[in-house]
Amino acid sequence: TVDLESVIMDKPEKTFMESVQQYEMMGSQVPMIFPCSRFRATVNGLSNGEMGDIALTVNNTDYDSENKKFSIIYNKIKNCSFGRFDNYEDFLENFAYNDIPMAIYAMYIATQPEEDHITLRCGSEECGKSFNTTFRSRSLLRLDRCTDTFLEIMDKVTDANIEEAQELFKNAPHRKQKRIKLPNSGWIVSLAHITCKEYLDIFAKNDSLEEFLKTHPDDKNGVRFLGMQFIRMVRSIAVPKANGRYTEYTDTEDVINAMYYMNSDDFQILNTILDKYINDYTPVFGIEKVVCPHCGAESDFVSVEINDLVFRAYRRKLSTTVNLKKLEDL
Repeated sequence: TVDLESVIMDKPEKTFMESVQQYEMMGSQVPMIFPCSRFRATVNGLSNGEMGDIALTVNNTDYDSENKKFSIIYNKIKNCSFGRFDNYEDFLENFAYNDIPMAIYAMYIATQPEEDHITLRCGSEECGKSFNTTFRSRSLLRLDRCTDTFLEIMDKVTDANIEEAQELFKNAPHRKQKRIKLPNSGWIVSLAHITCKEYLDIFAKNDSLEEFLKTHPDDKNGVRFLGMQFIRMVRSIAVPKANGRYTEYTDTEDVINAMYYMNSDDFQILNTILDKYINDYTPVFGIEKVVCPHCGAESDFVSVEINDLVFRAYRRKLSTTVNLKKLEDL
């Protein structure tokens, strides 16, 4: 005779992902402002797998990797000041690509301890030794080193009521174009910040010279590929006709060719303008007053790449040693 023991299992009332999402709502959240997209929100921290997905895209900017990163960001952003995104596609179409570093920073500080550390190398030629330095995660964003435009928008978004918040979001810089007439050629260039969707559809698919050459085999020296880096804000280029009217080119391929044949002085002017507009919404991350413990050399400011910081944190977690001496045997 064999005695059988039966066990009654209850079916879960929610799926695993629904339970995870409910848990996240009760977990660590941090407030964050996205100045280029013009809204504020709360952002949840990362799970181990999500941190890995973010960390491992540091040097991998192909379509699938970037799309995965954007989808994680979308799922972490809650309580938006303007209302809510309808779905992932709506997020891609309305979230400025320039705000991705701010989103990664928010997820980082919602995940990591308040005090963290990083390994640096002394910049002194006589020393050059590596050392660890500690920092407060929430102090990495150096507002004193950001542009006046960045700070002004941060203040506006912070203080906005619901009506003002919706208006700010509606008039974000990726929703409107600025036209610049170049002095030498008379070409008119329309500029606007790009969305995550535009980045995926245009730039992530040409993330390397190898990929670009598949559709541009004549670009042997990579000149047009380099031009791709300059057109992220260029929505169109209008060329004057003999009758005083303009022909406007909006196709990406036409814009790439226009950049190739642009007057060199105009190109320099346009490049300077683009740098200004991009820097206006670029956050500055870093650590103040870093002192080398080996030689005493002091750096007033050490710039930190937030993507690299996430990668280091993830790698450190993988190599963490756990003491199992007090663990009971099975």
